[in-house]
Amino acid sequence: MKHVPGMFFLVMSGAVAVSCSNSTGGHDDTLPDTATDIVSGDSDTTDLGSDGTPDTLTACPDGFCPAGPGYAPDPTKMGPYPVGVRTVILVDHNPTNLNEDGTPRELRTEIWYPTTEEYRDGPHTVYAPLDEAPADLLPLFEGLDPGSIDTPAVRDAPVRPAGAPYPLVLFSHGAFAVRYQSVFFTVKLASHGYVVISPDHQNNTIWDLFRKGFDRELLGYSAWHRPLDATFLMDQMTEWTKDPANDFFQIIDTDHMGASGHSFGGFTSTAAACLIPEVKAIVAMSPAAEMTFLSGCAPQDLPGAKMIMGGLMDNTLDYEVSYKGPWEMMPPPKWLLTLARGGHYTFTDMCRFNLAEVAEKTGYSDAKEAMTDGCGAENWDFKEAQEAINLYAIGFFNRYLRGSPDSDKYLTPEAGKSYGNEIDLAVVKE
Repeated sequence: MKHVPGMFFLVMSGAVAVSCSNSTGGHDDTLPDTATDIVSGDSDTTDLGSDGTPDTLTACPDGFCPAGPGYAPDPTKMGPYPVGVRTVILVDHNPTNLNEDGTPRELRTEIWYPTTEEYRDGPHTVYAPLDEAPADLLPLFEGLDPGSIDTPAVRDAPVRPAGAPYPLVLFSHGAFAVRYQSVFFTVKLASHGYVVISPDHQNNTIWDLFRKGFDRELLGYSAWHRPLDATFLMDQMTEWTKDPANDFFQIIDTDHMGASGHSFGGFTSTAAACLIPEVKAIVAMSPAAEMTFLSGCAPQDLPGAKMIMGGLMDNTLDYEVSYKGPWEMMPPPKWLLTLARGGHYTFTDMCRFNLAEVAEKTGYSDAKEAMTDGCGAENWDFKEAQEAINLYAIGFFNRYLRGSPDSDKYLTPEAGKSYGNEIDLAVVKE
């Protein structure tokens, strides 16, 4: 894999996604379509795809139907695999990617992956941001209950060898956010037969935001480091799958990698496509896509299949400048998914947290702003919106990373007709 060339910095305004809560407050309900919504492999299945046509789900090995030649499971449902999760700290000593103080990059990284059958019913993982808050910040959060998210992922469950190798997908969080900001997507993607890795980009996390405020200089530094973080992590996972002593030995399909991310992380995903030849497909959510040239290739030179997603009601980034304009310059195959009432944070799990309490007790204005930038009454209900996001994003990766041509049926305007005027999909295949 090649590394990012020298580049100058472009600083964007307010591309922040924070792990905080729904204005109704308290502990959130489970993610929609949890592990009970498993795609059946029975020969008498009558499951329908989102376009109303039957899925081809018969005669699957071991009763499973992951996407592949002849199989196209519904991307809005949990896939056939139970999901494991682990957290690792990976350290990049590469001299081209040192922190500004000369220390190596420490990337706390979440890994979601298919696990074995005995873990299908849990115990399941709950993400509660305050459980890992740094000690120096605990006084700021005293008496605060931002809420939490239940997921169908099982902490430290074993990696499932049956069905491997699985494509690898990198997910990159927004500026000053956290690695588990979009578990509605990352956990469900893993259930469809992927290894999904998502790092905390050091010095650009939610904890840095609470310590230092919104620091534009840190954004500039992160524009340099994020693409190198992506390269390092994908190199690391490639080494793991070659190592007989590693749990991920022969687990990852290193020829079929993907990248995704939100906001600043959306830029990271386009950078990954520019820098890493093995990245064959990207899904960039509310991306700062106009920054793509910082990675060494302009939007018109971006390789592979790409899907850009954005909301017309985004108050953080400009729809025309950051989403539609760059997409129009990109070569095919490409898709542009537009949410008519989507805001910047519709593409994250931020709306699941108690944003009103966070804003009131910490004085964090971005939490208040998010309530009207994807989480407000004027926005599309985020749970239904995220179902549409998964329909197209997971269907897209199934098509291009798991070799499922039948998944093309999920990549059409007709596939989302049940959402009415809430979405618009533009497609250019050739």
